[in-house]
Amino acid sequence: MNDLANEIENLSCKIKKLLYLQKSTSELNKKLINEKVELLKKIENLQTQLKKIQEENKIIKVAKTFSGSENVEVKKKINEIVREIDKCVTLLNN
Repeated sequence: MNDLANEIENLSCKIKKLLYLQKSTSELNKKLINEKVELLKKIENLQTQLKKIQEENKIIKVAKTFSGSENVEVKKKINEIVREIDKCVTLLNN
């Protein structure tokens, strides 16, 4: 009878330990999920900022091309922009 009581006590302790570990793991999991969501939002914001900066950089390059270069370079840049616009128009028409 004593052995049975010891086994029951031992199982009870193990169950409590498992429940504690499960709770700890669950809390850690929730914390990591929240952290992941925050990091994904940061990534999205940084990607948006990167796109804006790339567009600004493109505009600055075009402005520099127009301001300080020869007519040949300006014509090349204009032709490049026109080709890009034509591609966009073609895609819109399809």
